Amino acid sequence: MSKPIGLGGKGGGNWGPPTSNLGRKKAGPVVDGVKKAARYPPGRVADAEIIKYQKDGGYLIPKAPFNRLCREIVSDLPLDQRLRLQGSAIEAAQAATEEYMVLIMAAAGLGAAHASRATVQASDITLVVNILRVMAGEADKQNTEQEGEAEEDDDGGEGPWGDSGEDEEE
Repeated sequence: MSKPIGLGGKGGGNWGPPTSNLGRKKAGPVVDGVKKAARYPPGRVADAEIIKYQKDGGYLIPKAPFNRLCREIVSDLPLDQRLRLQGSAIEAAQAATEEYMVLIMAAAGLGAAHASRATVQASDITLVVNILRVMAGEADKQNTEQEGEAEEDDDGGEGPWGDSGEDEEE
């Protein structure tokens, strides 16, 4: 029997989670005389995928699409600013990108857990990005721009919480 087209010498058939050490599947229920397929208990396949990707050590984003994305971004630059990219530069950018994305997703997972949810939502990621901006000092630049606009629209000296910003002594 010959190999299917597209599955070269580097495997290619290992797309799913590792199933060798997941244990037994639980028998499916019989509904209307038809037996449903056996399934692994909830969470077991996810745990196996986590272990698989932790052991792998490779990139999470495939190299070719990331390379095309980098080259597309560079091609959108004006002609006098176009760059030539070495393979090692793209590889370093990919490593930094993946590390940043993992950081954001891990922090967003903590935010979802804090809200007693198991699912990460877009608001969790937005919160993490805003916190990182504040920590990097970018929020100070945005606040100074907003303060400049607020001075033009003077509302009687009240701050964002309805006070004048000064401690009142009674």
